[in-house]
Amino acid sequence: METRAVIGTAGHVDHGKTTLVRELTGIDTDRLDAEKARGISIELGFAWLPLGDARGGRAAIVDVPGHERFVRQMIAGAAGVDLVLLVVAADEGVMPQTREHLDICRLLGVRRGAVVLTKRDLVEPGFLELAQDDVREAVAGTFLEGAPIVPFAAGAPEDRARVAALVTELVGDAEDRGLLAARSGDRPFKLSVDRAFSMRGFGTVVTGTTGAGEIAVGDAVAVCSGAGEIAARVRGIELHGEAVARVGRGARAALNLAGIDHGEVHRGDVIATPGALRATSMIDATLTALGTLPEPLRDGARALLHVGTAQVEATVALLGAAALAPGATGWAQLRLAEPRVVLPGERFVLRGFDALPGHGKTIGGGRALAASQRRHKRQSAEAVALCAALDGEDARAAARAWVAMAGEGGVATSALAPALPLDGAAIAVAVPGLVADRELAEGGGRLYEAAALGRVEERAVA
Repeated sequence: METRAVIGTAGHVDHGKTTLVRELTGIDTDRLDAEKARGISIELGFAWLPLGDARGGRAAIVDVPGHERFVRQMIAGAAGVDLVLLVVAADEGVMPQTREHLDICRLLGVRRGAVVLTKRDLVEPGFLELAQDDVREAVAGTFLEGAPIVPFAAGAPEDRARVAALVTELVGDAEDRGLLAARSGDRPFKLSVDRAFSMRGFGTVVTGTTGAGEIAVGDAVAVCSGAGEIAARVRGIELHGEAVARVGRGARAALNLAGIDHGEVHRGDVIATPGALRATSMIDATLTALGTLPEPLRDGARALLHVGTAQVEATVALLGAAALAPGATGWAQLRLAEPRVVLPGERFVLRGFDALPGHGKTIGGGRALAASQRRHKRQSAEAVALCAALDGEDARAAARAWVAMAGEGGVATSALAPALPLDGAAIAVAVPGLVADRELAEGGGRLYEAAALGRVEERAVA
């Protein structure tokens, strides 16, 4: 059965996210004894829902923890979701983690969803209307402004049917509008690991959401971390309890790996096509400071970077500005305390070390453009121009700027497209044109900025 979309829950602790998922799917996503004893989710939970339209298929559902202490797990689960169900309890209304989860979803690029107003049976009709007004005010100006708000009570079949129909409608509408990324493509395979464990009779199993590319049973893979790569092989693939031969982007998958012990794989590691991805300690990026910040985000600020399922301390080196005003977007180089694997175009979240009143610790986020080729100075016009080109849709401009930044050493022709956040086919078309127009030069399997190559040749003659 085809997985058409990945749905994520979001919302404050104890607002009924796990109950909603259980009512929709029949699957209890709280699997830990501690979760059942405390009545709250600690780790990510996973389920699936058959979709009720003529297209069939199903939606994968990622159920995230709501407690502030487990925001790292929430971000790991939200990375890669297509649509979100923001869950708000009618008897409590919008709470700090409601706002922070909404901010995180927006920063991670989620563009569609709905609000489920749970526990409607615990309040009077007049209070339910006030709760709906509270939600409308909280989502104003976000991707959920004007989205459906559906009252829900556990144990009410009509409510369950209404939310299930809404999910089907949201998925179909997102498909029709082209808001769901292709399930395959020309990118290397990438799965960000959120769990690794050993299963009797199978060995090492890792789970996560596939972020790019495709993989098949029997394929060689690399387990990538800041420490390097470990070779492994895909022994089996499972989607929602079913064995499959291959899997593409945007699926909740479990990979049975041969040739590696489960203790060698950790949350935050990446399963990838061998040799295709490398860890980096510097990232060129677009960065948006949340509008709720009490003061500008300043050059040199320290924060926790969340990307994929990884978390690492980072220093924010702004480019072209000394500070980023609340709500503003600019360019930055993120300098990581430890190397991490980051895919060009991948979304990230930055969290500070102190909670903001009513909003949690999230301070901003953005989009990784590329692994930095060099350490940039704040006033580097070349670095700002590079980020602007990489963040655009002009493949010629992006390729030209990237090769220029490489200087006289140039860039391996085969490495250009994988390094950039643009479509590989567009880069493949752009490069011959740049060479024909003498903006770039090619030789020995490498690309050079024409002016840089000219300087090298002049020195050789001299």
